[in-house]
Amino acid sequence: MLQKGFILPNVNYRQANESIPFAEWNMKVPVSLRPWPKGKRFVSVNNFGFGGSNAHCVLEKAPPTLARGYNESNIGPRLVVLSGNDKDAVGRLKAI
Repeated sequence: MLQKGFILPNVNYRQANESIPFAEWNMKVPVSLRPWPKGKRFVSVNNFGFGGSNAHCVLEKAPPTLARGYNESNIGPRLVVLSGNDKDAVGRLKAI
């Protein structure tokens, strides 16, 4: 969304809750793909964990960067963490 400049539709939205003053708060629920308005771009991300944890993050579009060319010298080690409920599950992930 931030990178490409489009606001994605909410596919499960059907009807507004009448208790929420959308017009008063200048809020709209996107129901179709539309271009992001000019100016700064911010997006809010929420995550609720199974054990009751909650996280919220507000992100701003990053400034443009210069692309680096691909070559063997700029490829360094990478950490890839695999997790599963048991050894078999981790083994299946390693095979991917």
